[in-house]
Amino acid sequence: MTFGAASRCWDNAPSESFFKTLKAELVYHENFRTKKEAESAIFDFIEIWYNRKRRHSFLNYQIPSKNELDFSSITNMLKFIVMNANSLNIQKH
Repeated sequence: MTFGAASRCWDNAPSESFFKTLKAELVYHENFRTKKEAESAIFDFIEIWYNRKRRHSFLNYQIPSKNELDFSSITNMLKFIVMNANSLNIQKH
């Protein structure tokens, strides 16, 4: 499956990395009896382990939920500053 133009070989890198991880950490260690069992295990792997608990090099080896909390905190702080610029004596340019 190609996600970009033929001359852009790096476009597939994130998806190839994900599928390599999925196979290495789940698929090759299991013997699924049914398609439904495989779908359920893959869903759990993605939603519970990969998206919430696994450390990602792209996020400086933080877990995604920690990174989201950090981003949310910064975003909320910036919103507060913008909304309260007058009372905080911040001049707008």
